[in-house]
Amino acid sequence: MPLFGWMRRHGRLELVLELPDGGRSLVPASWTDLEPRAEGESDRAATLGGLDELKRVRLLVDSLLRRIDVHDRAAIELDAKEGR
Repeated sequence: MPLFGWMRRHGRLELVLELPDGGRSLVPASWTDLEPRAEGESDRAATLGGLDELKRVRLLVDSLLRRIDVHDRAAIELDAKEGR
């Protein structure tokens, strides 16, 4: 994901990423491999995942959100049919 910008909030580096749909998301830099790890700190403790893993998680979340939207639309249509 392209980096749109960055900022420091509460003493932490935050990245503004441009999402595939054109939106933007604020992500702590500590979730990425951008910031160097402290001496003796393992990879697992330093990052939530690499860029490829974060992209896969984003795709999964997007598909789950679409499912919720479809379910909500169906419930709204059912409520309208039943006069609620």
